Amino acid sequence: MKKHSILLGLFVLSFAGLAQTPSAESLMASYPFTNGSLNNAVGDDLHGIAMGEPIPVEDRFGNPNSALHFGAAADFIQVPGSGNAQSLPFTVSLWFAADSSSTNPNLTPLFKKYSPATWNGIQVGHRRTADGHDRVVPWYLRSISRRVIGEYGLPVFDWVDTEPASQAWHHVVFAVDSIGGRLYVDGDLQAETPWDGEPGSPTTNYLWQFAGSYEWADTLLGYQGALDDIAVWSEALSTEEVEELYEEQYTEPLNNACTGMNSYSYNGVDYSLVDIAGTCWFKENLATATYVNGDSIPYVAEGPSWPSYSQGRRCLFNDSLELLEETGYMYNFNAVSDARGLCPTGWSVPAPEQFEAAVEAFGSANQAFRTADTWDVELLGEGTDDSGFSGKGYGERGHTGTDGSWGSVTTFWSDHSPLNQSGERWILGHSLYYPFQSFWHLKSRGAYIRCTADSGTFVVDTGWDCEDLTIVADQPVDSLCAGDTVTFSLNFPEPMELAAAWSNGATGLEMTMIVTENQTVEATAILSDGTSCTAALDVSLNCPVVPVLGCTDASACNYNSAANVSDDSCVYAAVGEDCEGGAFICGSGTMWNSATQECECASVGLITCPTDVNGDGSVGVSDLMIVLGDFGSMCD
Repeated sequence: MKKHSILLGLFVLSFAGLAQTPSAESLMASYPFTNGSLNNAVGDDLHGIAMGEPIPVEDRFGNPNSALHFGAAADFIQVPGSGNAQSLPFTVSLWFAADSSSTNPNLTPLFKKYSPATWNGIQVGHRRTADGHDRVVPWYLRSISRRVIGEYGLPVFDWVDTEPASQAWHHVVFAVDSIGGRLYVDGDLQAETPWDGEPGSPTTNYLWQFAGSYEWADTLLGYQGALDDIAVWSEALSTEEVEELYEEQYTEPLNNACTGMNSYSYNGVDYSLVDIAGTCWFKENLATATYVNGDSIPYVAEGPSWPSYSQGRRCLFNDSLELLEETGYMYNFNAVSDARGLCPTGWSVPAPEQFEAAVEAFGSANQAFRTADTWDVELLGEGTDDSGFSGKGYGERGHTGTDGSWGSVTTFWSDHSPLNQSGERWILGHSLYYPFQSFWHLKSRGAYIRCTADSGTFVVDTGWDCEDLTIVADQPVDSLCAGDTVTFSLNFPEPMELAAAWSNGATGLEMTMIVTENQTVEATAILSDGTSCTAALDVSLNCPVVPVLGCTDASACNYNSAANVSDDSCVYAAVGEDCEGGAFICGSGTMWNSATQECECASVGLITCPTDVNGDGSVGVSDLMIVLGDFGSMCD
């Protein structure tokens, strides 16, 4: 039984990091292609460069811009500095998904360090067979007589899929040591062969190449399909290490910032979600007309009635209701800072640090945060949207109430207010070379909102004896608290006939439960062959603080000790007064006379108040007049 502890909603584990666990010390290079990057994730050299037009595409989990697609012989990746990067032992690991439309019968490289007819080098090749199957063929050649080779060897050393090609992802590992070579596909050993002749490393100085063809020209068809997670080791991974590598790379990590969810529904609108630099973001602008508690956010039309420094407001560009579904609303900063909240429970208006983390991860170039449409291409060029932020040129509202900059600028509020009348806005667009950055702008301006998931704690400890079983919650984990309802789903990597039962007697692949501070449930799935698969979930929560509005200043007359969010309702006594009916605070030696509404002497025995000059038993204006009348006289 394998034991996994998964902490959801706090941070994102690097998928490339997971791929490196079998033998990190001997790992020479790793290319996860995240956001289209060709950099070696584990070193300062061996970075790739693109030839032709490899295109970033979705990976096997549907993550955008996280794999590369190659469509022609001229499309490939070359790795400078890899001329001498060869060894015995040696391992290369990669994922490929050949286009189902490809009919190329020629051997094309997935990974190669080889030139035709040299009989000196390394390759993992792919071809589409005459009957429409994928075939993988590995080579490791010191010379024509010292080799580990498929296709020209005995026995045949290759892999052919059992079903016609369907653009499915496959994991390939080719490992070579002084004994021979082993070919693994999808975690299983498919073929192995001994050395033909004496073992030895290749001596070629050709560079590593991913995809393309065997001659760097478009006269031959190249590999047509996608590649992902290529890694190279200077040792031969064992069967156990290959199995571990496949297991870790086959199932998408559950602890991503969006906890496996693709969308979130709030006030009747479905928002797509995207993990950007460890934070789960709405991909669309907020379009709520109410605060979280249901109170309406006033709509104010374009023009001089818009400016306000005390009231939250919303608007649409040029007051066009037809734009609402596309653009969402713009809000002033007073709506952002209102204690009733704009974003749903468990979500917030982004903090500056979340914007900054996104810029650090993808660079400040605005193209990385813009889509290719809605923008003035002549002014800004096409956006690449490498980050997945999907910013569109929906303009802004100025502090005087005038809308403008459609197609050239869009702005977003953070939750930061550096000055009394200023909030922090992030500007996207303006010009081709203008970075995505923040400015302090008047709170009366209108800008868009992107909600981000709050950080919190939601722990799922799973112990299972079916290695491919995973468990996913149906909503972002930070929205959960004691008393909330959550649905857990059992997920398997491929369709299979099974029945499932939970410890509370519910059947099927989902269980809905009321969350308590500490609650354990157990899932059991019965596979079609009669074997059982169990998973125990230990749920513990660190619930968000429920906002209680009121006066939080202990010096105020209406201080509310239960309040944790100020609503600016504090009332203070006037200078010289207290909170008990407005009584004047008398000085030393005097006391308040409620009948006369004056401070009077506090007599003790024969001691009288020295300020009662006329002796009438109280201190009043007449005493002051006597003192002023004697001003300047000589004392007896």
